[in-house]
Amino acid sequence: MAQLDRREFLRRAAALGLGAGVAPLAGGARAEATPAPRIRRKVRLGRTNLEIGDIGFGSSRLSGDEATVRHALERGVTYFDTADGYTGGESELTLGRVLAGHRDDVVIASKTKGGARDGVPELMSRLEASLRRLRTDRIDVYFNHAVNDVDRIANEAWAEFVGKAREAGKIRFAGLSGHGGQL
Repeated sequence: MAQLDRREFLRRAAALGLGAGVAPLAGGARAEATPAPRIRRKVRLGRTNLEIGDIGFGSSRLSGDEATVRHALERGVTYFDTADGYTGGESELTLGRVLAGHRDDVVIASKTKGGARDGVPELMSRLEASLRRLRTDRIDVYFNHAVNDVDRIANEAWAEFVGKAREAGKIRFAGLSGHGGQL
């Protein structure tokens, strides 16, 4: 008769549906330790010099949950994406409270909806408000968000605003975001 070690016995018992009946026998068996999920690799973001992890933190529904942001930081997350309109600005406020002591270790992306007729003063005002909520002097990547019509892309004030904001050191990189199939 072949001998079975404990692991093989438990595997076969579970396959036969006897798991609940033999569970007390497994009390001495230790579960194999599974390492906590972490960032496994970093990549360069597009043509920037920004290095980000293979997992980022999207905060479209973040509203005051600082523990979740700290948990992400502890797992090595360094890319945090938000927008001035996410949860009425609460997303930026929450990230700002947690990331304040980690600013040089993280990449922050934020967004605003620059309209077809918005001028530089309006766009700069929105950026300044985001900077205050995020408790930082700069945003690494700032997007004109949900650009789903050509008139918003054609607004020359966006390009002028980006130039001024970059020159002032308030943003490092800029871009446009959209929602597939709506443009």
